[in-house]
Amino acid sequence: MSMFHGTTTRGWKWMDAFFFLMNPRPTYEITFLNKLSYEFTCKSGKSSHEVANYVQKVIAETLSYECTTFTRKDKYKALARNDGTVMAITRFPMVEKCTSIDRENDTVVTDLDGTLLRSRNSFAYFALVAFDVGGVLRLLFLLLASPIVGILYYFILESAGIQVIVFPTFVGMKVSDVESAARHVLPKFYLEDLHPESWRVFSSCGKRCILTATPRIMVEPFLKDYLGMDIVLGTEIETYKGRATGFVKSPGVLVGKNKADTLTSTLEILNLRLAWFDPGERTSILNYHPNHRDVIRRAYLLNGPCQPRLAVQEYPQTYIFGSMRHFNHEWFDDIYHDWLEYSVSKDAIYCLYYYLFKDHNTNQGGGETFSTIGFKSWNKKGGLDKHIGLPNSIHNQSKKKCQDLQQQRRSTQFAFKRQSNQLKHGYYMCLSHDESKSSLSRGNFLEILSWYAKKYDKIRDYVLKHAPVNDQMTSPMIQKDIVSACKIDTVKAILEELNGDYFALVVE
Repeated sequence: MSMFHGTTTRGWKWMDAFFFLMNPRPTYEITFLNKLSYEFTCKSGKSSHEVANYVQKVIAETLSYECTTFTRKDKYKALARNDGTVMAITRFPMVEKCTSIDRENDTVVTDLDGTLLRSRNSFAYFALVAFDVGGVLRLLFLLLASPIVGILYYFILESAGIQVIVFPTFVGMKVSDVESAARHVLPKFYLEDLHPESWRVFSSCGKRCILTATPRIMVEPFLKDYLGMDIVLGTEIETYKGRATGFVKSPGVLVGKNKADTLTSTLEILNLRLAWFDPGERTSILNYHPNHRDVIRRAYLLNGPCQPRLAVQEYPQTYIFGSMRHFNHEWFDDIYHDWLEYSVSKDAIYCLYYYLFKDHNTNQGGGETFSTIGFKSWNKKGGLDKHIGLPNSIHNQSKKKCQDLQQQRRSTQFAFKRQSNQLKHGYYMCLSHDESKSSLSRGNFLEILSWYAKKYDKIRDYVLKHAPVNDQMTSPMIQKDIVSACKIDTVKAILEELNGDYFALVVE
């Protein structure tokens, strides 16, 4: 009878060993119940449910328990916080069987580790950051903490394990150093770990979002600069005076419920259902989460500027220099049509480009007038032209940023990714050369050497294919050494020819 011990119905199976140790040698009293009377069996016409309920009642009276009227669902809700229903498992096709055709209008959200990347464990990337930024001692500190990380991550709480690995990796580091490592060191290793089939399907979709428990500062440069992600949602790290504290910002590590909540809010934003907000009542773009700002900007640009056209008598009148004046909605049809906005609540006009991208530390182009305060000088239409300013004005810079954001898919980086393998090969051939004997583009060094051998018979029998296999002097290292020697001899020859005289250089 000692095989029986306490357990739990809430998934904390690792606690079973503790329940067993609380009473390692249990003893039991066995009571044999009488045989059921005929009138309480199924043969007498009773249903199986009625017989089962009677048996449970007899067992409860024997154990001095009180029977309840709980149903099976009630019991599961009380014990396991669910109704006991076994959910049907939806089996999705393997990524190798997914098509990547005609997905430009699709939105895809995926995890990073184990999905877009082959590896399911990101410890190696934390170690790279620790070593590159903090050196050997930082890496040793992280390795010493790794057993604790493993125990917490796999046996207790996943988020606790990630919090522990974040602290020794980032505590005290300059944020700029971490960003530099994420931009220049990690991409090479991430690219090698990229799952080709996942990337084939993922890259074919129009809107792409990554959701990962890895700190955003580690993965965002690679995902946005190299893979062109629209949104990168990751765990946020606390900072103080430009240095990481090693702690995680609220709501915590993006696992479990935090990941689900973040995904839900992100999908709401991705639906691009932002209302026509009155520009005078808007929240500053800087108050939104940094991961969401570009999506919100695209939503505003998709909706266009807020341009309510009221009847003339409905616009508020303002007394200006002896006359009553009001906003003229015909300005919407002028050259300002793509950015001019009118706020009914504030009776003022604003600039959509300023709201989305203006640097709040500058006073050029009217300062805060067209972004937060509002322009109300209805007698000075020239103020709008002054706001636009020269081609390099803040307004035009903000406009250019909006255009780049809208046309990101047309950039060279994204266009190149979608080209065929043949075009990619041709592009690489323009940037490099093939030094094989059958190549038509062997590089400047070998091409010049081949030409020189054909011109002068005295060296023809000693270079390239006529030279011994182990002494052809054509390896990349030797090529560089020979070119450097030629450079030095050329400079010496020029100086000897000048003989200390003055000379001039013409640089085009």
